[in-house]
Amino acid sequence: MGRPGRPPFFPELDAKLIAWFKEKREKHIAVTCKSLRYQFRKAELSTPLPADFKASDGYLFCWTKRHNIGRRCITHTGQADNREKREIAKLTEEFLLSLNMKTVEY
Repeated sequence: MGRPGRPPFFPELDAKLIAWFKEKREKHIAVTCKSLRYQFRKAELSTPLPADFKASDGYLFCWTKRHNIGRRCITHTGQADNREKREIAKLTEEFLLSLNMKTVEY
């Protein structure tokens, strides 16, 4: 999955984290920087690390880059709209009617 480059300082920890990450992604669970940091600390209990090690933003960035993991978010922008024109017209009409009902009160 990763690119050639500098090997990880802690290969055992790296392997545990990438396995955890893949498991979460397969279940369509969002992985945040906060959850990654938590997993680093959790994995650290079974993998001794130097006392001064910190899962900083820079370390996390390099870790995601090393494993070719992009920062993504769920969006519908750019996706094809497969609805028929009649369905879109009906939804638009319903929206405009509800909007009209709300503005009548003012």
